[in-house]
Amino acid sequence: MFMYRKDIMNITEEKRKHFKQLFEMMEEPVILRLLLDDCMESKQLLDYMIELSGLSHMLTIETKASKDREQIPAVYLCNYKGEWKGLSFHGIPAGYELTAFVMGIYNASGKGQEISDETRYKIKSIKKKLHIKVMVTLSCVSCPELVTAVQKIAALNKNVEAEIYDVAHFPALREKYKIKRVPCMVINEGKPMFGCKNLSEVLKIVVD
Repeated sequence: MFMYRKDIMNITEEKRKHFKQLFEMMEEPVILRLLLDDCMESKQLLDYMIELSGLSHMLTIETKASKDREQIPAVYLCNYKGEWKGLSFHGIPAGYELTAFVMGIYNASGKGQEISDETRYKIKSIKKKLHIKVMVTLSCVSCPELVTAVQKIAALNKNVEAEIYDVAHFPALREKYKIKRVPCMVINEGKPMFGCKNLSEVLKIVVD
């Protein structure tokens, strides 16, 4: 069974202060819906999210039991009504993915990160249904930029879903998409795309 290293799951005091400041700018509450079973990783994810949610009264936790080993453990970001916002992380969003995950919470809570009116218009103009998977590792320094980009798009457009997977915990995905390096992005089960991409580059792929 895969075990997460404790050192990459440490929320430092510096990060706590930064996250608290970001959470103070949240416009709406966010529910962290956890899909768990009785494995060690599920317990680790629950403990981790309890610690993170303790930084803001705008965050609450909801747990659901699941036996779908191809998806869990996972955390889905939902609005205060319990409706999924189209953002999820499968595994434990630690290491370099922690800040990207927190930014996803911020983006799911309202206006979120500032972007240009032109970029916002392009995101809003997406009419087709898009299911975007991004495969990452927690030690990848290039992955968070792509993760943040697809999560921003999903947060602003209900037609887009952005699901992030830690391939260290989901080796079946590594085999399925022949992943030799990360990040790897797959849109609507199309051809895998490798390498870091920023928001403009992702939009060029899904809009143009």
